[in-house]
Amino acid sequence: MEDLIKDIIKKDELTRKCRLPHMVNKRIFLFNFLRNKGYGFKEIGDLFNLGHATVIHGIKRYNALSETNDAMLRVDTERYADLLKDVKSAVKKYNLKKDVRKATTIYDLDIIKRRLENNMYND
Repeated sequence: MEDLIKDIIKKDELTRKCRLPHMVNKRIFLFNFLRNKGYGFKEIGDLFNLGHATVIHGIKRYNALSETNDAMLRVDTERYADLLKDVKSAVKKYNLKKDVRKATTIYDLDIIKRRLENNMYND
């Protein structure tokens, strides 16, 4: 899945600093898609060479546009939705041992707990 996303980002030049609405819509669609698959804000930002705050803002904007059923968002992202419809069931898997070793705060342990509840760890 991640390779497919990287190919899409590279092919459509989504790492380019561009504020054209169709480019922004594609970018925020992928932000939201990856976030729903369990990726962190920083991980998503790294894929696009953007900061985590930009990703957070993009996801909020995507949700707002989705709630209003924005026609341009649908048109701009329908190709991506078709490409990624088979990937929808795949969720990023994490390594439990690695996460436990890296955990230094209660927040980290809460993340591990949520990932366990959502079966996001490799067997």
